[in-house]
Amino acid sequence: MFRSMVIALILATVASAAHAQSTIEGTVVSATNGQVLPRAAVYLRNSQKRDDITSSRADDHGHFIFQNIAEGKYEITAERQGFYYEFRRGPLRAPLEMKDGEHLQDVIVRLMPFAAITGRIVDEHEDPIEHVQVRLLATQYFRGHATLNNIGTTQTDDRGEYRLAGVRPGNYYLIAEYDAQRNRRNTFGSTVKSQQPETTYPPLFYPFTTDIRQAQRLAVAAGSETFVKFAFFPVPSVSIEGVVVNGMTGEPVKQPAVVAYWGDMLGGVTRMVDVKADGRFKVEGIGPGPFTIVASATEGETNYSSVQTVEVGTNGLTNLSIPVLPDFEIAGQVHLDNADTERPMSRVSVEFAHQEKANHIFRVSADKPTYQFSSKLHPGDHYKISLPNLPDDYYLKQVLVSGHEAPNADVSVYGPHTDIDLLVSPSGGHIDGLALDNNHEPVSSYIFLAPDVERVPSEMLRFTRADGKGKFSFRGVAPGSYRLYALADVDSNEILNQPDLLKDFLDEAQLVRVEQSGKYEVEVRPVIATGP
Repeated sequence: MFRSMVIALILATVASAAHAQSTIEGTVVSATNGQVLPRAAVYLRNSQKRDDITSSRADDHGHFIFQNIAEGKYEITAERQGFYYEFRRGPLRAPLEMKDGEHLQDVIVRLMPFAAITGRIVDEHEDPIEHVQVRLLATQYFRGHATLNNIGTTQTDDRGEYRLAGVRPGNYYLIAEYDAQRNRRNTFGSTVKSQQPETTYPPLFYPFTTDIRQAQRLAVAAGSETFVKFAFFPVPSVSIEGVVVNGMTGEPVKQPAVVAYWGDMLGGVTRMVDVKADGRFKVEGIGPGPFTIVASATEGETNYSSVQTVEVGTNGLTNLSIPVLPDFEIAGQVHLDNADTERPMSRVSVEFAHQEKANHIFRVSADKPTYQFSSKLHPGDHYKISLPNLPDDYYLKQVLVSGHEAPNADVSVYGPHTDIDLLVSPSGGHIDGLALDNNHEPVSSYIFLAPDVERVPSEMLRFTRADGKGKFSFRGVAPGSYRLYALADVDSNEILNQPDLLKDFLDEAQLVRVEQSGKYEVEVRPVIATGP
């Protein structure tokens, strides 16, 4: 009995030693200067079990330790007030791989310091202005289209001072907006009648312009505090008066919705619009310059809309007519280039991407056997047509609008009924590739196939990922000249939405000329696109 217990204890000890727990310890520092960051929260996440997260807190010397760690792969992050952890993205981002009983020391976790933007806003007399709204705008891209997103907003205090904190390093647009008329209403409850000629303050973009098209981006470095001063100068206050009409009948539209943008819609600076039930509208308290009017209405079950840019002079603008139009019906059909070819797809998805409205994308289905489809498009607007998820080696060969070829699948309609014909070919090119590192070893990476043109349309950029053996493939490639980009450690969505970024790697790209039904084998060397 005693002997059995001893043997069992020895076996348990051996088994425990065979599965000894591991330890990870290290230090949290600033990524900009290496300074130790005390008392940061540190997180350890199991790469195979994403919900398995353990937390620790660094001591006064920035040191942290994780004990009793099971064998596996792990990622370490941290957070501290005034700092953030910048995730590296891409297939080369390797987790920490821990073995039983391993003690990993000197792990460095780097945190980036936030920046701040401060400043002061005054009028033409150098007096401080209170309640000026200050906005920080970041450029974001979707399928090659730029939009400005608001990432921070604040207001000036009684000293005309403002502060935007928690800003990540980057390039931003900074805008200051002051609506004197609105502030007078807030104070007195109604608009104040002045004996002096009415004036207004146009919005200001950094460095000192009222036009978003002339604005410059403000470069913000990690951990910096940037001071920006704005000075407002009054301009004569004018107005826009007009009416929204039905573009088909010319009659005024009842109860339309109207939005007025100061300058370009991209800047997002709006002004209040007084809209009457009979379709008349008025925009007051604005200055001379370009404005964008967006109008919409509903009559019965039909929606109408319009976007119109106007130039407002020193006397304002009167008798402006904004015609709104409904979407027009289209009738389409997908045709196979070789009528004798067996039709492998039961359904074809037809995608329409609006070329001016970044997020306006929709799909319709063309079902077998006729592959006919229908939809509605807004007259005069431009749409890019594509056929996602075609079978291997198939590609969109030609687009006809009312019998006329539409180059680059760019489609516009101008009449109530339009025919669209799409020709699909089963004879696309086939590219097989192998991604190798400098030691001629297979490596995983992102692979982009782009037309060999100066400005790559986002809709024509294709993407795949080399697997663990370095292999990748593109099927159904339309005939033409292309460049292959092999990039490691990148955000693939960022490249897909902003293809101009590929220009930085043009020298490393490989030229491939594809012919109909051609088959090609290539080797590429992935480029590390981001820093450590």
